[in-house]
Amino acid sequence: SSDLINANKNILENYFMNNKLFFLGREYTYNLVKAKRNSVVVKNGIITFNLTSLDFSQLEKAIDRLYLSYSSRYMNDIFLEVLDEIKISNIKKEDKDKIIGKDIKIEYKKVKSYWGKCIIKEDTIVINSRLLAFPKDVIKSVFFHELAHFLASGHGKYFYQKLYKLYPEYDKHNHILSNSIISNF
Repeated sequence: SSDLINANKNILENYFMNNKLFFLGREYTYNLVKAKRNSVVVKNGIITFNLTSLDFSQLEKAIDRLYLSYSSRYMNDIFLEVLDEIKISNIKKEDKDKIIGKDIKIEYKKVKSYWGKCIIKEDTIVINSRLLAFPKDVIKSVFFHELAHFLASGHGKYFYQKLYKLYPEYDKHNHILSNSIISNF
């Protein structure tokens, strides 16, 4: 188990040390600069991480701060698109009302164990900020998945029937997450 964790960490270190970072599915180049204080500058399609120490843990923290700071700005718009798609979908009105009729709160966090989580009792969806690395359709698949929990609990057959009714292309986009190196760190 620890060998697997170390192998994944080595893979990720090599991945990030190639100066490539994904944002909404697009690859960006980044630079590392030794500085007196940590900061991030995004300019002309290049991301510059000014870090007090040029080691992997500092870089990982900086990347997490970047994803967290941009999560609500970009992913809230995607969430609103998902709600608009549900409004015009052909699902039952009672199912639409269970989703559209709620004041759903979205929270963004860095987590290692899931991409999204629905807390029904609080009308809250928690989204992993690292999801911002993926293309928009992948992000949408997570939102649809979490919204389907307002229609059915668990992950049984009934849940997936509701999910596929909401988002027939779920499998096409969601499989990318399970095959991603980003899910391993």
